[in-house]
Amino acid sequence: TTYFYRLLRSKLNPGGAISVQSSSPLRAPRSYSCILATLEASGFKVRPYHCFVPSFGEWGFSLGTLDEVEEFYPSNLETRFVTDEVLPTLFVFSPDMKPARSEPNTLFDQRLVRYFRQDWDSATL
Repeated sequence: TTYFYRLLRSKLNPGGAISVQSSSPLRAPRSYSCILATLEASGFKVRPYHCFVPSFGEWGFSLGTLDEVEEFYPSNLETRFVTDEVLPTLFVFSPDMKPARSEPNTLFDQRLVRYFRQDWDSATL
């Protein structure tokens, strides 16, 4: 909810960032977009990104910061799957995964629950 993310934002150090698992931009686009909208409404600058998770499929995340982030490419990565070559592609979305129009999730209007049900009821597997 916006309430939770505003509390979290108040605890974030300058230059800090949060990463939020945000559902699937492919299978649940309104849910995914609702999480992006909730972070933005809470005062975060948001960069959406995604990757393929073998056990779940295409999965989305949100990078939230206090200031604009033009690029997020840490150097000296020592990981098995995320490399300097792969990292920039995480921020590129194909047309079928572009964020949908959604409203923020609040304590008094749990839009995310409705969006999630609608997305998965209409998903084709």
